[in-house]
This record gives sequence, structure tokens and C-alpha cells, in this order.
Amino acid sequence: MEFRKITVAGTPFEMGFAFGEACKEEISALLSELLSDKPNEKLQKTMCFRTLYERYFPDMLEEARGIAEALEVPFSHGLLLQTRWDLNLAPADECTSFACASSATKSGRIFAGMNKDVTEKAREAMILLHMKPASGPRKLLIAYPGSMAGPGMNEYGVCFFGNSLYGGRIRNNSIPQPMMMRLILEQCTAAAAKNRLVSVHRDGHIGFNGNATVCDAQGDMYCIEMFGDQIAVVAPNPEDGFLVHANNLISKVPSMLEIETPSMSGNTIGRTNRMTELFRKQHGCLDEDSLKEVLRDHEGLPFAICRHNGCYPGRQPSFTCMSCVAMPAEGCIWFCKGNPCENPYFLHSV
Repeated sequence: MEFRKITVAGTPFEMGFAFGEACKEEISALLSELLSDKPNEKLQKTMCFRTLYERYFPDMLEEARGIAEALEVPFSHGLLLQTRWDLNLAPADECTSFACASSATKSGRIFAGMNKDVTEKAREAMILLHMKPASGPRKLLIAYPGSMAGPGMNEYGVCFFGNSLYGGRIRNNSIPQPMMMRLILEQCTAAAAKNRLVSVHRDGHIGFNGNATVCDAQGDMYCIEMFGDQIAVVAPNPEDGFLVHANNLISKVPSMLEIETPSMSGNTIGRTNRMTELFRKQHGCLDEDSLKEVLRDHEGLPFAICRHNGCYPGRQPSFTCMSCVAMPAEGCIWFCKGNPCENPYFLHSV
């Protein structure tokens, strides 16, 4: 079992059109589902994001325009595909991400990656997207039909792997989450990515809850916790030389911790502690093979690092649907579709 891979190249419009053509059937079905209820309201809310796209990332508007033209639908439908997470039209994922500096690894290599835990339906929709823009860095990332954003790496070795957070005070006039992911993957260094997000947050235009684990080929790495109207940046403990993040805050900022939703942080703390324990046991010896074994770990089932049929009350069961280990200096990523305890990893280059 391997992810379907789509390669797009050219201008933003040309890449969007090619992506729309390649996923026409899946996108059409998704749009029918999204617009089956209150379509005018959803499309009106979607178009409110246009000004933010124009200010921070106009290329994504052109990609949305290309997708819409490929499907022969209005531009607003193409933009809806980029903003559905921010309209609560897509399920939140619960993931475990990491980044390892040279001091923690065998032969001084840099690694980053994650297990992405979502529903089986979401797993089947996932696509490995290889973007080769006429201007800007090449990117290799996991995407969904119609949305050209997700966890992955660019040609400079800048990696993004993310986690949902819960409880922060959501503020309006926020950039959509896919734009945040792409802003990171446009940068040349992890520090530049961190500074870009902090700047957008300072402008008042990041208002969702989520963590970005960011790493680059030089071993610079951060967890950037965006918690509604608050933000915190965490660097590795020098003694550890790595970062681990699940779905709970690790920055320990009192004003953030006091409003974090505790019901959503029970099993995630277990995953954070378990991965930290395994990394410390193998400190100085971590490589792609040992990291894959960590990502297959089952302690705490069903809510383990490698999740099987984990389900909160009132929510659909979730599984580890994507696992990956990135090697920023080498410019390649090991991707596994489904639970890594059951399926192989395949190597892909940016």
C-alpha cells in the first residue's frame, strides 16, 4: 500500500489546474458533500478569507483559481477547498510529531517526522503531492484533494509537521491553516519560518489552535504553539537535542495552560512521554530505522503512538493513517500509508 503521487509544475495557476485535473472525481465528490447544506453561507464565509490571501499568499488564490477552472466551477468553490478546516468542515487530526538534532542521532544526522492520526476515510483521500513551481522552492507534502498544503519538506530542507491543540481563544480574521503550512514551506530556514509565523500572529492574523514542528537541514528546530490569541516558541533542551509534540501544550505558559481543554489532553500526554522516553533510551543512536520503530510503538493502545481504532465519545474512530521520517540534509522522506506496524515505508525525494 502506497500513497498516490501527483506531480505538478509551472505557475501557481498551472499547478492548481493540473492538481484539479488529476483529482477531478475526488474533488467533485468533496464539493458536493461540502455544499449539500447551507452552500451560500459557506461560500460567503470562504470569500471573507480572500483579503488575507491577497496580503500574505496570493499564489494560493491562483492555485484555487486553477483548481476551479479544471473542475469548471466558480472560483469560490476552489477557495472553499483551501479553507474548509477553518470553517469546521473537516475533522481535526491528532498526531505525534518530532525533530531530532545531530547530538541525538547516529552519525550526527538530522531527522523530523510524524504519525498523522485521522479517520480511515481521510487516509484513503490522502495524496503525496510533489510541487515544482516556476518560482519558489520545490515541495513534497501530504495533501487532500483540492488542498495543496500539508506536512512535508521543501528543497531547502525546511520541514513542517503539525499537531492540533485545544482550548485557545479563537480569534476572527485569521489566515486559514493551509496557508500557515505553505508559509512555512516557502522559507529557506526554520528560523525564517518561525519569524514569519510570529510576525503574522503579531499582526493579529493567526487565531486558530495548532502546533508547527519546524526543522531544517542545519538542525535548527522549533515547536511553534499557536493558541488562539497567544503564541509560544519552544526550542530543544540542549541535553536532549530533540523535540516531541502531540496534542498538548509543551511551552508551559501559564496563561495558555489555564485554558487548555483537559479532556483532549489525556492520551496525548502519554504519547508525548512515551516518545520522549524512547528517544532518551536511544540518545545518540537514533537513525531512520530506529525512528520507524518508535513510530510503530503500541504502548497505550488504542491511543498509542501507532494508533489503532482510537475513539473519543461522539467522534469517529481514528487511526495512524500516515507515518513519515524526513531527512532534511538528504532532501528525502520515508512515507508510510496506514499504520507503520502493518505497512512498509517508501522513500521519496524532494
